[in-house]
Amino acid sequence: MKSIVICGKDPTLLQVRAEVLRRASFVPILLLGIDAFLDATLEEDPALLVLCNSLPLAERVRANALAKTRFPSVPVITLLRGLESDNHLLGETLTLTEGPAALVSTAHRLTRFAQAACSAQIVGSARAHWVADGV
Repeated sequence: MKSIVICGKDPTLLQVRAEVLRRASFVPILLLGIDAFLDATLEEDPALLVLCNSLPLAERVRANALAKTRFPSVPVITLLRGLESDNHLLGETLTLTEGPAALVSTAHRLTRFAQAACSAQIVGSARAHWVADGV
């Protein structure tokens, strides 16, 4: 199963989003606040990072920058409130009006894309190895 890290400040919102993603066959890992994101020790990189709109925008921007360094190949979805700008955010952004279905469909699309890119990398490295060995 694909794990998804969801980082935010409101435990109720995190639980609701976790349940929506769990029903869509994901394994949510909840991190309460930016400090939990900084301190988290994960066994492996998640398939996706979701930054909840319950984090202040400045913390979502900071978490985006940290994600780029900590999980460079992990796609990010940042949830926006109202008319917030996404100028300083990486990856995909969704507004609250798009609803849970948009979160699930975007999560499926991004994790499929990341999985395909990873498979292509492995195949590409194996091919380079075979060529080097004369196979």
